[in-house]
Amino acid sequence: MLIACAAAAFLGVAGGLVASRRTTPSATSIDVRFLQDMRWHHDQGVGMAMSVLGRADTSAAVHQRAREIIADQQLENGAMVELLHSFRAAEANETDVAMEWMPVMPTTTPATMPGMAQPGDLTRLAELQGKEADKLFLTLMIAHHEGGIHMADYAAAHAHVQRVRDIANGIVTSQQSEINDLTQLLAQLSGK
Repeated sequence: MLIACAAAAFLGVAGGLVASRRTTPSATSIDVRFLQDMRWHHDQGVGMAMSVLGRADTSAAVHQRAREIIADQQLENGAMVELLHSFRAAEANETDVAMEWMPVMPTTTPATMPGMAQPGDLTRLAELQGKEADKLFLTLMIAHHEGGIHMADYAAAHAHVQRVRDIANGIVTSQQSEINDLTQLLAQLSGK
């Protein structure tokens, strides 16, 4: 009886290990590549929001939104890093290729993924002051979130691991809500 129980326990553990290996996505899977590319995407959003926080002439409302963006995107980045660690995958895209996991998009570089602000935009953001800087930040962040939603929508529908689909769905929901808030704030600043 004892031997039968030990054998059953061994088979259960061995079966669990085999099952976990089967459910760990490969380094080139939609699951891993989405998480890596979205981290890159989030890092730029955090960077733009940090630049706004460092300005004395940022409006209180934009300052508050920037703090919320930083908190939300860093929290999501933490969840993505934890999941990438569990997959034994690199924390970030370490290649010059992005979006190859999303066949509806042409392959691009991480810096040119949908919604990414370009160097000229970031230079203008650093040079502008007051309300004009606030409006450009909001405009860039709205486009940034729209690009993130585009990526997350695809991952929510095509990733294999439920936790990745959950993260992607959460990104879609939170970033759409932020787009609505940022659009309202931009209209107020623009006097519309």
